[in-house]
Amino acid sequence: MARREVLLAAIEQSPAELLALAANAAEALQGFSAREVERLSDAIAEHVRTALVTAGPALEAQLEQDSAGAACSDGSVMGALETLTAAAAVARAVATDPSLPVPATLAAVACALHDIIFDLHDPCASTLQAGIVSLCEAWWLADRPGRDELVPQTISYLLVSALHEQATAADVKRLWAWRGALGVLDYSDPSVGALKKLLLHCAIKPLVLRCAEGRKLLVHLFGLHPPFIADLHRAIRAQVRGRGKEGGWGEEGGFTEG
Repeated sequence: MARREVLLAAIEQSPAELLALAANAAEALQGFSAREVERLSDAIAEHVRTALVTAGPALEAQLEQDSAGAACSDGSVMGALETLTAAAAVARAVATDPSLPVPATLAAVACALHDIIFDLHDPCASTLQAGIVSLCEAWWLADRPGRDELVPQTISYLLVSALHEQATAADVKRLWAWRGALGVLDYSDPSVGALKKLLLHCAIKPLVLRCAEGRKLLVHLFGLHPPFIADLHRAIRAQVRGRGKEGGWGEEGGFTEG
């Protein structure tokens, strides 16, 4: 008890202590009471609020070509990014431990981090971006409160990763593991338009079609939203007509290697 009290007091005073906790969060959090988790969450929230302001240069919506990476040379910005990365790691450790409660404050932190996933354009923020996505994935799979709020940017990130030219079967399997999250989106909402386009690209992506999980994902897509089925059929027919060396859908509706 005394040890945890000292730890919490230190974290409340300094984000550096949060970084130290993040290095071994799963083990360090064992035995925490609900009150201690709440106190920890309050401290994390405060550090995150401050870090989001300080990390501003790395969170710009649009970075000029010649300024990419500039934030990496700013010590205060780098410190803020490290604090946010640590916050994501600790929040993930709480979310994945079924013996620990998730206070509303921590759920709000997860939501705030989720909302900046695609604002992290600067190269020095790549570790933070990956950490946030990992947090959101774990939060959803652990069925923690507020998980639906962590879907839009996370699923978009996973789709973009699976569609990248350097994607591997692991990226497709990761997307398949999160397929349930697709069901929380309103496909009649115009704001989901960009995500629907990513899903259509998945339907004709050779890597997706070659992977067993990818083919199961496509079957899942046909049950998402009835009007979307017509879009899927059109995308597949267009791919059949223009099928190249990579392989794709054949004339009979099955996948063929290039």
